[in-house]
Amino acid sequence: MTIFKPKKKTYLNKAILFLGCFLFIFLGGWLYVQNLKVGVTHDLENLATEFRDLKVANAEIENKLFEFFTPQRVAEVAEERGLEKDNNPIFVYARN
Repeated sequence: MTIFKPKKKTYLNKAILFLGCFLFIFLGGWLYVQNLKVGVTHDLENLATEFRDLKVANAEIENKLFEFFTPQRVAEVAEERGLEKDNNPIFVYARN
């Protein structure tokens, strides 16, 4: 008759199980953080592109504004509206 003895559980089995679980949790956390990093990097690239586009649009608006207020253009608008240059203007002040 053959007698089978079950294997005794040793601390080595428990240590291997613990390390395996730790490694699995660590890799899951690492993947989660990596995905967050990739998402944030992608968002930053989109924001940088949008910021660059807004800077270009702002420069175009400033260019139009500066073109509108050139001395020649101001003189043309004043002449169209019948305004005259006054060398000694009189200002009206209101008291509070």
